[in-house]
Amino acid sequence: MSANKKIITVIGGTGAQGRPVIEALVAAPSLFSVRVLTRDANHELAKELVAKYGVEIVEGSVLDDAAVAKAFKGAYGAFVNIDTFTVGEVAELHAGVRAYELACAAGVEHFVWSSLDYKLKDNKYDDRYGAPHYNVKGRVWEFIKSQAKDGDMLCSLLITGPYTESLGSIYAPIGQRKSDGAVVFALPWGAPEANLRFPFISLPDIAFFARWIFDNPPSKGTVKEVPIMSQFISGPELAQAFQNATGQRAVYVPQTIEEYVASLPFKDMPLNADDKSPDLKKWTWGQFFTTSMRQWIEPEQLLRDRDMAWIKSIHPGTLSVEQWMKATGYNGIPGKNPLKRWEAARPQRLGLEHLLE
Repeated sequence: MSANKKIITVIGGTGAQGRPVIEALVAAPSLFSVRVLTRDANHELAKELVAKYGVEIVEGSVLDDAAVAKAFKGAYGAFVNIDTFTVGEVAELHAGVRAYELACAAGVEHFVWSSLDYKLKDNKYDDRYGAPHYNVKGRVWEFIKSQAKDGDMLCSLLITGPYTESLGSIYAPIGQRKSDGAVVFALPWGAPEANLRFPFISLPDIAFFARWIFDNPPSKGTVKEVPIMSQFISGPELAQAFQNATGQRAVYVPQTIEEYVASLPFKDMPLNADDKSPDLKKWTWGQFFTTSMRQWIEPEQLLRDRDMAWIKSIHPGTLSVEQWMKATGYNGIPGKNPLKRWEAARPQRLGLEHLLE
């Protein structure tokens, strides 16, 4: 680690979002080096980060104040993205607040919270729109905003959304129609004439804006909120993007949320069966997707408006779904997914044979 570079401590560095963020932070020319807090310094992903990007590893849990304080010591910045599906909603709320407090105590100059839209608040706390990872990240976001205006630490909020990469698992095509060979995307994104658009943000675009935030910090006493998205795309547009990217015909078949959830082979499994996160044991994947889809796709419940013109002015290379498909060689076949929690979502969806006739 270079002695003349500013250290950014990354929490969540071995996760799907953290790895590309680290790559972006150290990409030349860069004023930054990276320190990563991870539970297992000997994990292959931690070793890979050291080998590829020269990161410093601090072993410990985000739930351990002493480990977090050690990770922040001497750091210029912090990028914090906590995996709700690992620690649970309640534990993340505590860990997020403590991360902010410990960063302040350590003298961190710029704190970045990787967040999601606070849909529960946006909908007057109606639990029908209360997906746990959105809930908790929004609560921590509100806490940070309430504290940062009177503090010395600069604070930024990077507000993301559903990953484009989930097209490799939970939003993958269900197969090809026997009648004409068309690839079928069967998703609860509304009837074609409804013109509803689902939000996607690619991991490379998140990484770009994470670096941009550190290169362009807010002024003291303000909180920089950076809501981003790569594209809002309708079902028919998704099929067309696939066709353009692969040359293979594709169609979109609309489903209700109930039909979509019923086809998930893991719908009755708990979000997390680990006793360390009991609040997630009460959620099944079916309940989770029902709630999430409501907040993502119901006409009156779209995510906060994104200023796509501003996003593209800052990042002209923002990846549309079609561009992402071309860049990754996407073929619609579910494969190993960078999102740990979606690994269970790879099995073939059930009861949809009639859509492939």
